[in-house]
Amino acid sequence: MIARRVLGGVLALLLLAGTTACTASAAGGGASGAPPSARAGAAPSTGAESSGAGTATAPAPTGIRLLGPDEPVPFDGEAVSVVVEVTGAGGPISGADVTFTVVSGPAAFPGRFEVSTTDETGVTAALMLTPTGPGEIVLRVASGALASTVTVTVAP
Repeated sequence: MIARRVLGGVLALLLLAGTTACTASAAGGGASGAPPSARAGAAPSTGAESSGAGTATAPAPTGIRLLGPDEPVPFDGEAVSVVVEVTGAGGPISGADVTFTVVSGPAAFPGRFEVSTTDETGVTAALMLTPTGPGEIVLRVASGALASTVTVTVAP
């Protein structure tokens, strides 16, 4: 199980290579070096952000799919990486802000939520979901006007 957790963490880091996905301290600040939209505790995305070049914006998301973890993770006091894919009418959406929040279950994010940005394949991850015990954790995952729920299971 520990090897699986390490492999999952490595997978999440590889998927995020070249993108901005950082977290701040539980106080919601700190010198993470990331823009405000990529920190835990930063204001949730409205989905109306510009891509930074003129007035172009990312296409509207039409789907959010959980990629991992795809099986129960052990409760061992370590943070769990939650990896999702965001798609639109034309396929994966690059550069979309995604907000993760805990709806129910024994877990929390530092700063109460986490925001990260999709890479060129439409994939991003919340890296700081911290389980406080075993059970079912229901997360709200939102990008733009689209919101979905995903469930992560933490085994005893």
